[in-house]
Amino acid sequence: MEIMAIYFKDGFFNDDFGGFVPEGAIEISEEKYIELLEGQEQGKQIISDKQGTPVLLEPQPSPAHELKDGEWIISKTKITALTTQRKTTLLQRIADKTDQFKMQYLQGYSQAEIDSFYRQEREARNELPEMILT
Repeated sequence: MEIMAIYFKDGFFNDDFGGFVPEGAIEISEEKYIELLEGQEQGKQIISDKQGTPVLLEPQPSPAHELKDGEWIISKTKITALTTQRKTTLLQRIADKTDQFKMQYLQGYSQAEIDSFYRQEREARNELPEMILT
């Protein structure tokens, strides 16, 4: 019985029954193939090293991370951008939850009463000039 040849180039290929194998694909053993699939099953990522050989790595932490010498790294510029993006997303979630809470709390009140609540709140925070009747 002939053993199936397995090739890797950004995916697995075999040439059985005239199957397509891309140019530059590297032949790997059946043991390596099984090891890679088991690692992927456990959450690892299959990546090509500099020679094109498939290796298992921890998943890419974020789209901003880049692979360098077999490790995921992130530049300071990308860290700043990623932090800003995550902060914006988190603040939006908080604002959405706050709006949901307010809508639940204010249900049944007229718009005039709601406007009055917000005005009183702004006055209490000294965000509005004091209204002095003369």
